[in-house]
Amino acid sequence: MKLESIGLSLFLGLCAVFDVKTDRIPNKLTLSGLILGLSLSVWLYGFCVLPSRLLWTVLPVLTLIILFKYRVIGAGDIKLLCVCGAFSGKGVVVLAAGMFLLTALYGVVKLVFHALSGIFLSSRVHMSVPALLSQIIICTAHIAGGAF
Repeated sequence: MKLESIGLSLFLGLCAVFDVKTDRIPNKLTLSGLILGLSLSVWLYGFCVLPSRLLWTVLPVLTLIILFKYRVIGAGDIKLLCVCGAFSGKGVVVLAAGMFLLTALYGVVKLVFHALSGIFLSSRVHMSVPALLSQIIICTAHIAGGAF
């Protein structure tokens, strides 16, 4: 497994803990992850990778700003994906797709649970948890020799 995948997994684990406990991902953690992700990429691949990683770091902001405007996702979720872009480059697309798919699946399970039991669960979703689960699935696929 790549060193950057391990670093990203640890970062997402920390974010999930903070997000679930406090409903926030601290900016200091996000900034630290961004610096670590870019530094690790430069250390592993040289400065030639920096423009690409910066592009994949900014791309989540450009693509998800509309969802943020309509309060579908929070700023912390976008910052989380920016850090993922710093660590994994274009791999952030697969991670984001998995994250949104797992979040949608969670929403469907909550709706079915509500329909069957009549108990309403909170509408709050900590996006760092599906991001972590998505990263675990991607890492497992890498270990198993998958296409990711």
